[in-house]
Amino acid sequence: MGEAAGRLAGDEGPTVQVASLPATEAPGNGGHSPRIHLDDMLYSLKSLMWRQAGLLRSGPGLLEAQERIDLWGRYLQRAGAQTRQACELANMLTVASLIARAASERAESRGTHFRTDSPTRKDAEWCRQILFRRTDAGPELTLGPIRDPSDAEGRGA
Repeated sequence: MGEAAGRLAGDEGPTVQVASLPATEAPGNGGHSPRIHLDDMLYSLKSLMWRQAGLLRSGPGLLEAQERIDLWGRYLQRAGAQTRQACELANMLTVASLIARAASERAESRGTHFRTDSPTRKDAEWCRQILFRRTDAGPELTLGPIRDPSDAEGRGA
């Protein structure tokens, strides 16, 4: 199934060349639109998420990632690009922001994600889900109920 979806996506290909994106004026920018290279921003986002929100992470690194993701999101919105590629990147920035925010909230090491500033598991506090709900003011984070650990390490076996 994944192979077929990958081939279909590859056959479809990008519909717009990044270099051919028309310049649009951004409000409050003196008539100068930011020049956006979507492929560069996508590569930078992937790199940032691997470095700051990947397997090895820290509170300060996650906060830096959130700030940079928010900056890129505002920049992309100001550019006013209306291509499929720009919309996909906007969605990726949204998901990356939620991941960084949830990882920042979970101040512990769990599974393969190691927090350098909190190297131990804290089942009594964090054996729970982190949930987001869409509101008019933006995503609202809530914590699910504490659950029993589902692995042998958490059960003391």
